[in-house]
Amino acid sequence: MSKNIFIACDTKNISKVKRIIKSTQTKEIKIGYKFGLEFFNSKNGRSYISKIRNKIIFIDLKLNDIPNTMFSLLKL
Repeated sequence: MSKNIFIACDTKNISKVKRIIKSTQTKEIKIGYKFGLEFFNSKNGRSYISKIRNKIIFIDLKLNDIPNTMFSLLKL
């Protein structure tokens, strides 16, 4: 039976995301990575995501259900 999991990359820091991805590589579990709106809109976030190869990614761009996310966008 195949095991699957998504890991949330809930940071704006590309270096942290690189460390997360590198440290979670395994052959036993199929791993995907979730990126939120804050990372997507951060400096170079979209560019970084577009260059990810051979990984499962999920872009979580929900806008209305998390007040903290919307509040953080006001600070951009």
